[in-house]
Amino acid sequence: MKTYIKYCAFIMAAFCSCTEDKTIVEEIIHKQPVAFSFNQAVEKELQIDFKAGDLIGVNEQTCTMLANGQISLYEIPATADYIVYHPYDAKFSEKNIEFNIPEQQEFEEKGVNPASFPLYAITNNEGFDNLVMNPVCGSLKVTVPAADEGFTSVTSVTIKSKEDVLVNDLVVNPSTNEIVQKGEGFHSVTLKGNIDLTEGKDLYFVLPSITFSEDLEIVFHSVKGEGTAIVNVKGKSIEKGKILSISVGAINWLATSNYYGKSNSIIVAPGTRTVTVDCTPYYTTDINYSYENILADNDKLPLSAKLLWNDVSTNFVTKVTLADDRKSFLVDLNGECGNAVVAIYDNINPDAEEANVLWSFHIWVTEINEHNLGTNIKGNNYIVLDRNLGAVCTIPGDTRSIGLLYQWGRKDPFVSTSEFGMNTKSVLYNQDGVVKESSQKSDNSKGTIEYAIKNPMAYIVDGNSKSNTSQLPYQYAYDWMQYADDALWGNPYGYEFPDASLLKKSIYDPCPEGYMVAPRDTWMTADSEKLIFDDNGSWDAENLGYLLIYNGQTMWYPVTGVRSARGGGLTACNEYGCCLFSSPDGNKNAKAPFIKIMKSGVEKSADRRANAYPVRCVRIIK
Repeated sequence: MKTYIKYCAFIMAAFCSCTEDKTIVEEIIHKQPVAFSFNQAVEKELQIDFKAGDLIGVNEQTCTMLANGQISLYEIPATADYIVYHPYDAKFSEKNIEFNIPEQQEFEEKGVNPASFPLYAITNNEGFDNLVMNPVCGSLKVTVPAADEGFTSVTSVTIKSKEDVLVNDLVVNPSTNEIVQKGEGFHSVTLKGNIDLTEGKDLYFVLPSITFSEDLEIVFHSVKGEGTAIVNVKGKSIEKGKILSISVGAINWLATSNYYGKSNSIIVAPGTRTVTVDCTPYYTTDINYSYENILADNDKLPLSAKLLWNDVSTNFVTKVTLADDRKSFLVDLNGECGNAVVAIYDNINPDAEEANVLWSFHIWVTEINEHNLGTNIKGNNYIVLDRNLGAVCTIPGDTRSIGLLYQWGRKDPFVSTSEFGMNTKSVLYNQDGVVKESSQKSDNSKGTIEYAIKNPMAYIVDGNSKSNTSQLPYQYAYDWMQYADDALWGNPYGYEFPDASLLKKSIYDPCPEGYMVAPRDTWMTADSEKLIFDDNGSWDAENLGYLLIYNGQTMWYPVTGVRSARGGGLTACNEYGCCLFSSPDGNKNAKAPFIKIMKSGVEKSADRRANAYPVRCVRIIK
């Protein structure tokens, strides 16, 4: 036990007929324990399972939970009263504790998230023997049924009320147990995390004491879309330390993905001076993002358009003009071959700080030819373009034959080398000068298709070094997406070689209208799963590429290099080239598959989805 002496009273003896004055000093010895443990005055499901190393606050100081479930008081000065609280970083205002009840709460598989559920107690030294922590809030337990197929992978669930404030910061007087709300508060609370609704789930929201004046709307945010439901809570109450349990009936699931135009890349013949690009707003309800071309409301129409970049010069694109009906824009060109990316915006001034990119389009000025590969061993017949997407020639050894590079599942391109065989990025221009891409690390906000659409010049580097496929939503190692989506290019089960006649192009497919990213069996022979390169191609050491002669056709597949998943840097420009496939590499497989073109030959391979590789577009004969 730790001890200290407090002089509590001075008793002065009355001066009387005594010959001697006496002053009596009473010494009271207060004993402080070395450590303490506590109970929680909450329902069993709300009990926080504290572990060794967790932190607890005592009198504005931080204490660490010990392995035996106790909290050390070694560094805490002895005093008459102690305020004990969780979370440890709560703020003090005089003798009151200020707790933040977050609008954004983390999902826990069972019970409430400890960081969102505050506890407190006030005690003296003797009270440590039987310390009970009081709750500040209660919990709304929402029992959710199994989700419809395709929507089981949920990343957040939000409860909303028009009238009721659901969370506030709270100020607690531990001496009187009075709780006062602080600030205006929020009318919604979101539970975020990896929530698998394959078999349903119990969801716990931390809420202050409240009697609901109306029913709650619940919105489920899935990788594939949204679900909504209304739950009856009117007149029901949340009490401190207790659970209000409710059940969700039917959930209205809807996969709605907005997009613009009927392709993300537009082929323009060399010498063309003006091209009109369709930017009509549409949406699709297909969970594999196929082009359904359902007209969206007029409030989705863009308000402006501008050039983001081109790979030729400052005068390659001379003007971009949004049409009066806002369903198309005109691009004035100088007639040269090359590539440009033009974006449409939700603001009349595209350069305004608050302006957001709604969509972006690749203008590809080139001539093209097609090569019919014939029927392969899978019974599918593909017509393949004679060049990579973005390439403006097919001359061996010419840098312009390389084309552009794509992160798997994204619609917007990135440049490769400016000098054949060298890891030097091509220069990007707008109408004012040189522009540069940015590099952003994937996380819950940036590793999304929504962020990629709004930031077509942002190279999103990988955010996860390990895969998590034990529960939905899956996370893949070295993916630019925070949560995996195998359907971004419209072919989620293509690793099983489905019937190509049933394939539908995705709204995120980067190829021009009528073409799509190559399926996995594109370069197979007619009588085996061997690649047509095996017996029909030869390595060109001088020009760094593979020359394929097949069915009387000569095709050039150059070494292209790759952009790195780690930072977007360019590498391997003198080593190998690739052509991406539209499917993932397998079931729960984190890698992007492709054909790999090297000195040693051409083979099927796969690597990180956050890397960027070339695409060769195909047309399917159905």
